[in-house]
Parts: sequence; structure tokens; C-alpha cells
Amino acid sequence: MNECKKYLGRHYSFQDLNIDNVSGGDVIIMLSKRLSMLEDASLNAHRRNAMLSESV
Repeated sequence: MNECKKYLGRHYSFQDLNIDNVSGGDVIIMLSKRLSMLEDASLNAHRRNAMLSESV
């Protein structure tokens, strides 16, 4: 849990939230949002590559 808090502290800004007060549920929500963002970016890259290869 502490490793997760350290990771999140480096990669996210907790404006109103003290890093020591982050619960396990908050960590899961933040990591799942990050994963969703990465999946969206990956999907967009695949779509872009497919469109580029079709136009050649």
C-alpha cells in the first residue's frame, strides 16, 4: 500500500487530499482511471496506424 501511495504521489497531484489519507479504494480508482487512459491511448494509436496503412 505504501508503494502505491509513493507511486501515486509522484504521478498524480492530490490538490485537496493528503497522500497519507489516501485509502485503498482511492488507489484502486486512480489506478483504474490511469489504466483506462492508457487503453484509450493505445486504441487510438492502433486506429491511427490502421488509417495510415489504408491510405498508402
